[in-house]
Amino acid sequence: MAETRHYEPRGSLILKILSVILIVVLIASVLYPEKLWKKQDSLIEASRLKMDNINFIVQRHYKVHQTYVSDLDSLIRFIQSDSIMVRRAAFEMDKMSLYNAPYDSFIVGFADKFHFTEIEVLPFSQGRAVGAEEAETATVDSLVLKMIPKPEFENSVKPILYKMVSTSGIHYYYPKRGVEDKTVIVWGDGKLERDYLPFEEYLIPSTEYVLTVPLEGIEIDPISGEEYRLNLNASLDIEGKLEYKLAADGEPENPVLGKELYTNLFVNRLARQARARLDTDMQRDSTLYAMQLELQSDYFDVEIELLTPRKTTTVESNTEIVVPVDSVYAYQDSLRLRDMLFTTMSDSLIRVWTEEQATQDIIASLSFTESVGITKIDTVGVTIRPPMDDTYKLASDSFLDKIFSVGPIENPGNIENNDLSWSESR
Repeated sequence: MAETRHYEPRGSLILKILSVILIVVLIASVLYPEKLWKKQDSLIEASRLKMDNINFIVQRHYKVHQTYVSDLDSLIRFIQSDSIMVRRAAFEMDKMSLYNAPYDSFIVGFADKFHFTEIEVLPFSQGRAVGAEEAETATVDSLVLKMIPKPEFENSVKPILYKMVSTSGIHYYYPKRGVEDKTVIVWGDGKLERDYLPFEEYLIPSTEYVLTVPLEGIEIDPISGEEYRLNLNASLDIEGKLEYKLAADGEPENPVLGKELYTNLFVNRLARQARARLDTDMQRDSTLYAMQLELQSDYFDVEIELLTPRKTTTVESNTEIVVPVDSVYAYQDSLRLRDMLFTTMSDSLIRVWTEEQATQDIIASLSFTESVGITKIDTVGVTIRPPMDDTYKLASDSFLDKIFSVGPIENPGNIENNDLSWSESR
């Protein structure tokens, strides 16, 4: 019988090796960038967490001293030496039954979600603690509600205990069991006696109560390895006032003629006065509504006729802006302030009124005085920024990082006056 021979195609081993290599590269091209993206996400979250904790220090400093500080070293020295008196947190009790009902029912929650994470219910029957399963069949006559601290605060914050008693029987359940036990519903077969169990206030370092990350290295951004940037912000109250007067005779001292902005502001003021006068008359006489467009020019002419050399027409404006403290000096320029305060409206009707001969005659004899300035400066908060302006290129830790680079890491955002740029304002 002839022997059957199997021939291996020439080059097949090399092809198999290449195929395996290509498969490995393909898998790596999917999985490795995902690993780098996760690393970037974790760095962004770590940077935001540190900025949030620096902001906690800023707010604590303001609460203690009523001033804002933007120097990181000063803030760290302050929080290192600061202590805080920890008082009992309060449960929130919303009564669900009518106040004159023969039984009580409450939905119980808590407001301090910074330090505490959930409510644990401890049922008792005749002074003996019972488990959750036994509580379903036994007559439970009292409950102890325990507010559980978050893991990062379990060594510095005491649990809060609240006792509810009913000789007729007491029941409870979690509305969101298995998801978040932040509220519990409690009801009795009769009236409930309720009270906090003893709690003594105590003094601890503020770092243990205010911060959720270690103080050491809090000033260093984990993305760039550099210090965060802080700047103090100020609120500026800016006011401006223009007074127009007709010259009694001769040339006006500071003429409006030839100054477009001041001319437009004056005509706009007369137009608003005319419109306000027309609105008042229309409230008294509803038949004027049908003729209001035609009447507007008549009312404007009335405003022109009422102008006398002894009468002052005033245009006022004010605004409030928040700027970095070190840029306040740039707002001392009166021209800049004027542009911020005064804007004009120009429509076809106002242009027609401006070109009327009666208006032009008034403008030719019109003088104005101007006063603009910052009337009040208040420090209102601190901006906390990472030490990069836009994106940041992470250093490659390995040869694979260079091959499967996913580009620079995005700026994690900033905190400005207690508002987080990456989430809703608090």
